[in-house]
Amino acid sequence: MIGFKDADLGGSVYLPQTVAAVSEPETYVMLLVGLGLLGFMVRRSKESLV
Repeated sequence: MIGFKDADLGGSVYLPQTVAAVSEPETYVMLLVGLGLLGFMVRRSKESLV
């Protein structure tokens, strides 16, 4: 096995915990509102050219 042994670190081994990132619902709402505004702006600019 490659790596440190307990004796190499003085008997204690630190293993960092990883946490899965879970977005809050507000994040999805802001994303949808932003996409909606972009779509509205694109649609409005196409109508003004015609």
